[in-house]
Amino acid sequence: ILLAIFLSAAYLIISLYASILPPHLIQESDALNYHMMLPRQHLIYHSFTHIPWSTADLYVLPIDYALSPFWLSTAWPNKFVQFVFLIGILGCVFNLVYIWSDKSKIRSWVAVVAVMSCHIIAIQAGTAMLDLVILYCFLAFIHSLLSGRFIFAAIEFTFFVIIF
Repeated sequence: ILLAIFLSAAYLIISLYASILPPHLIQESDALNYHMMLPRQHLIYHSFTHIPWSTADLYVLPIDYALSPFWLSTAWPNKFVQFVFLIGILGCVFNLVYIWSDKSKIRSWVAVVAVMSCHIIAIQAGTAMLDLVILYCFLAFIHSLLSGRFIFAAIEFTFFVIIF
């Protein structure tokens, strides 16, 4: 148990450190070039009309505009908001397993550690990629649906579906 706690803490500290750095990895180029900068270009143009030189502007995602105030709030595009969504994923997993396992905290913590050890989650933790945000929208939709918060479920489902 102590080893799992130590490794989980190290995982979150490394992810937090990586999320404080500006986007610089090759796999973050998509987020940097399209997801973060297209809303910025619309701010520069003072318009939501099509940007003539950008074909990617034809396929904008609403989540880009929802997250752009957080991404563009500093001089460098930051990706700390993706770390917040990672914490949200872990919280959703804990709560969903807690609901489904007859309120077992041990099973919930095991599920959180299992999610943290997933390869896809470990690779994207601390990066600017949007896959963790999409996963959070899906898990939050399920949690809101099970909790009877149907308006929140509709909003989360809308962001999840429009991404695809």
